[in-house]
Amino acid sequence: PPDAHRLPGEAQLALGLAGVDHGILVLIADAGGILELVEIDLDAVLRDLDVLHQGGEHPGLDRLIALASDVCDANLGAFIVQDETTSYQLSTSYGHAEAMPAAECLCTSVITTGRTVLVDDARKHPRFAHARYVTASPFIRSFIGVPVGADPSLPLGVLAIAHTEPGRFGPRQAQMLERIADLVTSFLIARIEGIAASRAALKTEAERQRQAEAVAGALLLGGE
Repeated sequence: PPDAHRLPGEAQLALGLAGVDHGILVLIADAGGILELVEIDLDAVLRDLDVLHQGGEHPGLDRLIALASDVCDANLGAFIVQDETTSYQLSTSYGHAEAMPAAECLCTSVITTGRTVLVDDARKHPRFAHARYVTASPFIRSFIGVPVGADPSLPLGVLAIAHTEPGRFGPRQAQMLERIADLVTSFLIARIEGIAASRAALKTEAERQRQAEAVAGALLLGGE
């Protein structure tokens, strides 16, 4: 269900989200009906979430990544977002968050298929054997990637866990990771809705100011 956000002037806007090709559809409405239907480009969403640069801090996501690693007995965990060419680690339990070409990232197949990917031994898998983290440190063997987003077929990102030993994960771990991915989805949607609400508030305030100036101008002209 859409959340409600209180804006200046006591206006109440309901925000609904839906996945569309290459972006998110944001529905803004009040008691009188739909006010605006806006399609936001996915790259713009990522910029708004401050993920298309290095060094950002995301403690909420970090805790969810740690939870995923713990409950699935993984020794690596990460949340990945991706634009057309590049994968970005928004949160990771391994080293520092970094960006890499999408073609080198294990999570790209999750983005392109919109489905959970479970790999028993990445080193022996023809699709994943040449991925960066398989051929180089941390030398991943076992891997699960789960799409994150309201519509799994149009994911915002990927929640992934991995292990440096083969055969560590099965359907049970994949199911648990999918449940945690729902929490990550809620985290991201809350951020996106907050951004949309702030923009709507600025637009509402600007329109109110414009109308006030128009009324003041009319009064001045009427008094001459």
